[in-house]
Amino acid sequence: MCVQAADANATECAVTIPAPTKCQKPSFSVLGGVAKYDYGCGACPANTPCVDCDSNSTVACNTPYVLGEDFQCYDYSYNTDKKEFAIKKDPITCHRLNETKIHCNSPGVNATSTYTSNNSGCGPCAEGLKDGVCKACDADRCNSAVTVTAFLLPLAALLYSLV
Repeated sequence: MCVQAADANATECAVTIPAPTKCQKPSFSVLGGVAKYDYGCGACPANTPCVDCDSNSTVACNTPYVLGEDFQCYDYSYNTDKKEFAIKKDPITCHRLNETKIHCNSPGVNATSTYTSNNSGCGPCAEGLKDGVCKACDADRCNSAVTVTAFLLPLAALLYSLV
């Protein structure tokens, strides 16, 4: 069973024998939110902002997403002249599903000049990074320069006291 719309107008796909079990719905991303694509029956066509799911005869797998409130995070770029990461001026609007927590990420103390923030700072750190390459936090705009500075200043003071 699959549905063919995202709102109160949702209807089941035409009944066939056997009933369709491959369904499609718009893709979702932390940067783009819900893609502009219709809900429907059958597999997704190639190169579309669509995801397939496998349903059964009684429960549709392609029900509409339940969205959480948008939040904002900051992205960073590496300044080759100053040899440091600089926060980009404007925050990025990030999207989330209702059951997903807010996460932002930023360069950590061990990030090198080749580091790029995962999803422009939206969401958690990329998997598989070494310790200290990325710093994650869990509140709206939590990866701003103020919060990064608040983290780095005590670290600098500690390092200075060891010298």
